[in-house]
Amino acid sequence: GGGGPRPRHFDVIGDVAVVHELPPGCAGPEGRRAVGAAVLATNPRKIKVCVLRRGRLEGAAKAHGVELLAGRDRRPLVTTHWESGVGCVVRVGEVFFSPRMAPERLRLCRSVGPGERVLCLFSGVGAEALQIAARTAAAAVVCVELNPVAVACLRKGVALLAGREGRRGQDPAAAAKLQVLEGDALALLPGLPVRGFDRCVAPRPKGPEAGRDGGGGDGGRAFLAALLPALRPGGEVHWYDFATKAEVAAGCPRTRALVAGCCAAAGLAAEFLHAGPAGRRCVAAGQWRVCVDFRVRPLAAAGAAGAAGEEDAVRARVRAATSKRQRAAAAAQADDGGGGGGADETKDGNGRVQGEEGTP
Repeated sequence: GGGGPRPRHFDVIGDVAVVHELPPGCAGPEGRRAVGAAVLATNPRKIKVCVLRRGRLEGAAKAHGVELLAGRDRRPLVTTHWESGVGCVVRVGEVFFSPRMAPERLRLCRSVGPGERVLCLFSGVGAEALQIAARTAAAAVVCVELNPVAVACLRKGVALLAGREGRRGQDPAAAAKLQVLEGDALALLPGLPVRGFDRCVAPRPKGPEAGRDGGGGDGGRAFLAALLPALRPGGEVHWYDFATKAEVAAGCPRTRALVAGCCAAAGLAAEFLHAGPAGRRCVAAGQWRVCVDFRVRPLAAAGAAGAAGEEDAVRARVRAATSKRQRAAAAAQADDGGGGGGADETKDGNGRVQGEEGTP
């Protein structure tokens, strides 16, 4: 059905289709109605409302306005989006939610280990937090969100998961893991336990000063500096940023430099685990949402770990040598040419190479 002009792309959130851009020649009232009817016709059993996204994604609310194209005029436009059996309540046009991020949410869930305490900053309606609580063995998931509309949606999502709404997708044990904190992350982070979390998910907000590629402003430096004390040594951060296509291809060097600088200022070393796009399409002209995963360690511990790794590598080379001559050469190489004992002098009375247990 539906022979009208159909947009190239649209997202389906619950029973609402969100059109990002009208096809050419459809800007007038008749064209708009035709586009809405064509979208509804693609899946009339599932899609009940079609809207056009308006405005830019900016500010603390991280929300677009919408314009009704077809279907019943529901205000507020609330829907429940189901993903892997977990329901997420969304007020379309007033909060940020992207169904295109489902593969990224799955990747996050696969990263979470048993018993972890997870901090979700800028959690919005809880798309990531609800999935982590329901699909992993995390012990606790703490959400921080400023937008009161998003917080209300998140609380409804928790109630849905707990079974208080009397619908499918009930998991009271998963719902009990979730804690929701409403307010500014910069104000709330100092009150959270120091070194109290194993993992942090932080899709940093993008303000109007960020520029086309997200390179303006402080890049979320203040938020990053504020969240680091909440992580235990060895804790991991999923830091979301914006980058150009060239930066994505190069492994997000600007974002990694910002992370490394903030960590160093806090006396930490950042071990980078992943850097890449968080989604299959650009979010704006010349702009991609990216995620950089990194692990934090105290600088002294990181240096010691590096030295230990180098020592282990030397020992491995020594053990790999099979003949007396090879063992002597490997031991001499490990000693940088110092202590020129012969081949027989590199072993102790038990036939082990001296220095294997750390002797000088």
